[in-house]
Amino acid sequence: MRINQYLAFNLGLSRRKAEDPVTRGLVKVNGQVISELSTQVGDDDVVEIFQYGKWDKITKTRNQTILFYKPPFTVTTHKDPEGRRTVFDLLPKKYGHLKTAGRLDFMSEGLLVMSTDGELIQDLTHPSRNHDKIYLVGLAKALPQEALKTMQAGGIELEENVLAPMKVELLDLSKLHEWGFLKLSNKLNWYRFQLSEGRNNQIRKVCQMFGTGVTRLIRVSQGEYRLSADLLEQKWIEIRTI
Repeated sequence: MRINQYLAFNLGLSRRKAEDPVTRGLVKVNGQVISELSTQVGDDDVVEIFQYGKWDKITKTRNQTILFYKPPFTVTTHKDPEGRRTVFDLLPKKYGHLKTAGRLDFMSEGLLVMSTDGELIQDLTHPSRNHDKIYLVGLAKALPQEALKTMQAGGIELEENVLAPMKVELLDLSKLHEWGFLKLSNKLNWYRFQLSEGRNNQIRKVCQMFGTGVTRLIRVSQGEYRLSADLLEQKWIEIRTI
């Protein structure tokens, strides 16, 4: 594989961040400093990186990836300055080194992909990779039809950012049946939001712009990964160790 792929895989970096030490001449392959990103690395090659004032041999690692059901009233960081519960408080210590593919805010719940695979995280979170995120959103007050058209057209300005189009659909009871395990209240108006990007609190802020607050927000899929009844019950499932 290419050297930046090798570094990303073994150091838990995105591929772009893994390019930096190569172009700066901080990587050796079989004792020779390399600077070309096209350099190929095989299983028998010895790769070293210069860090903390010395050359360190890179140990090949096995990536871990888990799917986690994030409950509401938790944050997706290792520590919280306000002392709130974090997702890592709910996981075994063996998963403490995992990174999250994006975040869910304190009040939100649902699918969280966590991994040591920097390339996977980059793949799931960068808008150019076209891995959409889907949310079920429960509102006490229905959105006006004009609001749905505006969201779907795109171009909404939110905190100096122009939002990409969002696919938003009001769901009837027949379309909520498959999500019965989530115990969705029939007193709420339920919408399906499909996003190609994920600005901070985007759905909550946009709904507020149109005069309604979010009562419940659940991420049900990200890329190929999907929230399931089994995941909700088990809290986490390890899906990949390579």
